[in-house]
Amino acid sequence: MTDSMEQVLQDCLDLLGQGVPLEECIARYPEYAKDLGPLLSTADVTQQQLAQVLPAEVRNRVRARLMTEWARQHEPRRWRWPLPLAVPRWAAVAASLVVAIMVGGGGTVAAAGSAIPGDALYPVKEITEETRLWLTRSPEARVEWYSHLVKERVEELLSMTAQNRSNDMPTALRRLDRHLEGLDLLVQEEVGEQAAASSLVDEGLILELQDYVAQQRIAQDLVEDTLLEAEDEARPDLETALGTISRARERVQMALEAARPPDS
Repeated sequence: MTDSMEQVLQDCLDLLGQGVPLEECIARYPEYAKDLGPLLSTADVTQQQLAQVLPAEVRNRVRARLMTEWARQHEPRRWRWPLPLAVPRWAAVAASLVVAIMVGGGGTVAAAGSAIPGDALYPVKEITEETRLWLTRSPEARVEWYSHLVKERVEELLSMTAQNRSNDMPTALRRLDRHLEGLDLLVQEEVGEQAAASSLVDEGLILELQDYVAQQRIAQDLVEDTLLEAEDEARPDLETALGTISRARERVQMALEAARPPDS
């Protein structure tokens, strides 16, 4: 990392700590705005969300680790997989560092596991899940994690329905859409293209996708059961989730059928 980059990042983190608006921090260094924006946005939002539940001494250690990541990510890149939604890879890793440092260990992450949209710890759960998805490399493992994420979003929707918190349901729906879009892309790249080229698809991936289809059938049943007794305010979002999951499951099923050998 050059001295100027290090100083810029240090200055911006100091300014944020002093309460200077994020936009003003970035505007002071327009030549670095493209890189600074995602990182400082993540740091700013995370600090705002978690400031009331984390010790100040833990949050104060974020600077050194963020600058270390800045330096590492400005080295020549060797990764080959795309990030969801075209998020810069170094910004996603930096986001995980912000969470890891600010939570001061696994306790807060574990506590956030049961959070639902609207809870104070939900940002920790969200960034932790997305970071693990980014760190998950093999297609089989990614399918498994996508299946888990869909299950988490369904459980959140059911919890919010039970607690009459329909105003927070769109957050879970947006994340559900992103998970299923990511899965669609993975299936297209790993199954659709190989099937089109008459290549054999890895058996392990096929098995994971078959398990995904089965798990999403269960998720559909849970949503359908909840719809029967849901209040009117929650019904539109539950119906949206049901349709989204159903269509995604059908797309995966179609890809699996297309990938089967002709004599199977």
